Amino acid sequence: MKDAGLEASVFESTGFFKVTFKRPLMHTLTIEEVPDRMPIKLTHGLTENEIRVCELISIDVRITIIKMSKELKLTTRQTHIIISLLTEKGTVRRIGSKKTGSWVFFGAMK
Repeated sequence: MKDAGLEASVFESTGFFKVTFKRPLMHTLTIEEVPDRMPIKLTHGLTENEIRVCELISIDVRITIIKMSKELKLTTRQTHIIISLLTEKGTVRRIGSKKTGSWVFFGAMK
């Protein structure tokens, strides 16, 4: 953990053995830190709605589909479809649970 620059793990034993790993805080960009548009090489082959979803994710990696839908003025079903297409293209993936997870970019977004 020290070599990776992470906090030390917490070990507990109360009849069961439990280890808690502390992960680093994830940085969420503020609107001021995000460029007006993502560079063209990052958006090549994406539709306008897919680009808009990527922009929202770049501002807040923990954004929910409900919040995205409101920002995009789309239904949650439409937003789910866009996310599914981005996932199929290997551009975006959800890491962690629906409640506490975050979005990460892969593929074309590298």
